[in-house]
Amino acid sequence: MANTIRIKRRSAGGSSGAPSQLAPSELAFNEADNTLYYGFGDAGGGVSSSIVAIAGPGAFASLSGNLTFSGTVSFTNTSVTFASGFTLPVNRGGTGASSAGDARTNLGLGTMSTETASDYLSKAGNLSGLASASTARTNLGLGTMSTETASDYLAKADNLSGLASASTARTNLGLGSISTQDANNVTITGGAISGITDLAVADGGTGASTASGALVNLLPSYTSNGSKVLAVNTGATDVEWITLPATGVTSVALSAPNIFSVSGSPVTSTGTLSLSLANQTANYVWAGPTSGGSATPAFRALVAGDIPALSYLSTSGGTVSGNVTVTGDLTVQGTTTQIDATVVTVADKNVVLGNVATPTDTTADGGGITLKGATDKTINWVDSTDSWTSSEHIDLASGKVFKINGTTVLSATALDGVVVDGGTF
Repeated sequence: MANTIRIKRRSAGGSSGAPSQLAPSELAFNEADNTLYYGFGDAGGGVSSSIVAIAGPGAFASLSGNLTFSGTVSFTNTSVTFASGFTLPVNRGGTGASSAGDARTNLGLGTMSTETASDYLSKAGNLSGLASASTARTNLGLGTMSTETASDYLAKADNLSGLASASTARTNLGLGSISTQDANNVTITGGAISGITDLAVADGGTGASTASGALVNLLPSYTSNGSKVLAVNTGATDVEWITLPATGVTSVALSAPNIFSVSGSPVTSTGTLSLSLANQTANYVWAGPTSGGSATPAFRALVAGDIPALSYLSTSGGTVSGNVTVTGDLTVQGTTTQIDATVVTVADKNVVLGNVATPTDTTADGGGITLKGATDKTINWVDSTDSWTSSEHIDLASGKVFKINGTTVLSATALDGVVVDGGTF
């Protein structure tokens, strides 16, 4: 059976033009404009540098008869002669006219386009050149001050101290009421006074300039009154220093190791002392020190020395030197499972990969087998191409063939029943 090789194509019902991309030396034919395109050069990454039209009725124009171009026409180093009366429309870059006047009309140019600079300036005029000075000032936005002299302005501004009213002048100058008082009759409201003599106790003061000095002047003498307290005398006419009578214990407190919590301490009159166990860190035990000699026990985490040598495998890992037989299911939840055996024998005939709670093509993406070598040798499922992908050559044994859906398509000597289709663009 003959083999068919097809190039990339676009049907007559599609749009005209070249493919957006071709591989180097790749061909594509567009039936919409009857043009054969070629991928020219190599830009890298399997993409051609440019795409050129090389054949087909749509690629070249006949040089006889009337020519109609639907695309862009470029003239290089060539003069073009047009027939008499030919005009190029405005929407094609021309003026659509054969005279200067008609061209200005078609291009929307007014009469100003034909005037000289002096003509325009004479019509525009100048704001400051108006006949009336007041009108010129108005047009220029100038106020009445623009017509005053410096002496006129200063006369209006005057001076705060030159006002007719003295009280108004003081107010304007920021002078307070003290400026009108006599030295022998001064009234002060608020503020602070410095440099005055201490006011005697007899005059209602403390007779001192410091707090400690005031206490000495106002209280009974401190001499021989240590450890005494100040109290009102029997007649309630003054204060005096007295000695407090002995009352025994005045306060009881309770302290305990930090494994307990104490409340109600201290008791200074009546009350209840309470003792309870303090909160401790989760998974801690009450034990002695982890090393060294005897010491006060405390809450702490277990260490290896706390557990006797038993036949067990630590949760943090370890090595089993003998054989291990698991009679139930074995679940490994780590990131990597490493088997350092020379041969792995699996009795089951089906090995399942990617067995997650909700398997999809996305969870399967990149799954497969990796053989370590100078570079990784892989057979992986790639979701984006929906294909098994091998990083290495596939070499079939003698007599073996490639099949698709049970039909042989490739053997060592023949390509059978294969259509090579370049696709569409």
